[in-house]
Amino acid sequence: MVSPSEVRYQPGDTRIRCVARQPRLTVTVVDTEGRPIPGSDYIAQGGVATPELPGSYVPVSANLLEGRGTVGSPTEVRYQPNEDTTIRFVARLQRLAVDVVDTQGRPIPGANFTVQGNLVRPTLPQGWVPVSSTILEGQGTTPSPTEVQFQPGDTRIRFVARQPEGGLAVDAVAIFGDRRIPLNGIPFQVNGQTLNTPATIPLTPGDYPVTPTAIPDSTFVTPQPGRVVDGQTGRVTIEYRVLTSLSLSVAPDLLAACDVSQLSVVAKTNFPYRLPANVRVNLPSGWSTDYPLQLSGDFGGGQALRLKAPVRICRSDAAQAVLEPTGLTTSGQATVRAPGGANASRVVENGAQAALTKTVEATANGYAVSMVLTVNGTIDNLRIIDPLPQGTNPGVRSGVSVGGAATVGASTDGEAIVLGRVTTGTYRLSYTLFTDAPADRVVTAPELSW
Repeated sequence: MVSPSEVRYQPGDTRIRCVARQPRLTVTVVDTEGRPIPGSDYIAQGGVATPELPGSYVPVSANLLEGRGTVGSPTEVRYQPNEDTTIRFVARLQRLAVDVVDTQGRPIPGANFTVQGNLVRPTLPQGWVPVSSTILEGQGTTPSPTEVQFQPGDTRIRFVARQPEGGLAVDAVAIFGDRRIPLNGIPFQVNGQTLNTPATIPLTPGDYPVTPTAIPDSTFVTPQPGRVVDGQTGRVTIEYRVLTSLSLSVAPDLLAACDVSQLSVVAKTNFPYRLPANVRVNLPSGWSTDYPLQLSGDFGGGQALRLKAPVRICRSDAAQAVLEPTGLTTSGQATVRAPGGANASRVVENGAQAALTKTVEATANGYAVSMVLTVNGTIDNLRIIDPLPQGTNPGVRSGVSVGGAATVGASTDGEAIVLGRVTTGTYRLSYTLFTDAPADRVVTAPELSW
C-alpha cells in the first residue's frame, strides 16, 4: 500500500479494500478568551466560511488552523473543500460609549442612558433640556436630540443638554409729567445680586422679585416680580415719579401805582438726575414787562431753574407760575398803594403748601417787619429765608415773636427764621429791623424752604 488512495499488488488472486470518509470541516466561533460565543454560528459554502455573530459582537480575527486556504478578513476564510479543515473565528463584545454632557462639554451630574436593542436614549436630571445627539464613531442615525439608532459595531455617541435658561431685563425711568426719561446706573437687587440699570440677567425659569433703590425727591411702587421663561427674556421697568417744588416771590409786593417789582420763580428738586423743564409766568391784566416770562432748561440734583423779571404793576392782583411738564402751579400777589412788602409761596408736589406775606413799616427806631404765614399741611423745620438788607453796615434783626394757630418756637440761622413744626393754619411773625440801607432797599424778597 503506497497511500490510502494507492495500492500496488502482485499478479494473482487479490482482494483489496479502500476505506474513505467525507472531508472534515471544523469551525469554532469564540471570544478573545477562547470561550464559545453563545448564539454564534457559521456558514460554509463553496469553500468559503463566514461566522454568524450575535448583534452585540464584532469580529476580531480568523485563523486557518488545519488545511489549506487563505484568510480574507476576520469574517472570511477560503479553504479546500476536499481536505480536512479547522477554522477559528474570534470575536468580542462591541464597545458602546455614551457621553451625556452640557453645552460646555462637561459631564452632567446624575445623567445616564438606556440601551434597548440598537436604540440609545439619554436619561437627564429634572429640568434639563435636550440640545443635540451625535454619533462620533460608528454608523447609525439620530432621529432626535434624545434618540440614536446605531448599527452593530463599535459606537460612540454624545448627547448634549442644557439647563433651562432665560433672561430678565431690568430698566428704570423717571416719570416727569407726561414724559418717561430713561435712567441709567440705578442700583437694584434681583436673585441676590445688586446690579445697575439697564441690565439683562440670565436666570432659570421662574418669578423673580426686583427690589428698587430709593432716590431723593421721588416715589416708586415696587414692580411685579419678573417672569422668566425658557428661551425668552422677561422685562421689568422701575418707575420713579419725580417730586418737584415751585416758588414765586414778588418783591416788593406793596407799592405805588405802576411801580416796578421783581418777580422770581424757582423750580427745584433734589432728584439727582437732570430733567428738562419749562417755567413760565402768567401776568394778570395791569401787569406788564419787556422781559421774557418763559425759561426752558434742565434742573435737578439741587440745581434750580430760576426765572427773574422786573414787572410794572398798576393794579392789585396775583401772577401765576407754571412748571411744565408737571403742571405744578403757584402764585404771588402784589397790592398797589400799600406799605412796602413782599410775599412768597411754595408748594411741594404731593406735599404741603405754604404762603408768606411780608410787610415793612418805618418806625422811630427802625423798621417794623410783620409776616403772615399760611400753611396747608404739616411741615417740620420750615425755614423762612429773609435776607437782611445791606447798607454801610449789615442789617440787624431783633428777636422774632410768633403767634397763631398753635404755639411754635422760632429761632434764627443766619438769614433764615426756622420754625419747628407748623400745621394747617395762619401764623404771624414780627420783629424789628435795624439798618442804614436806603429805603428802597429795605424790603427784601423772602423764600420758603423745608
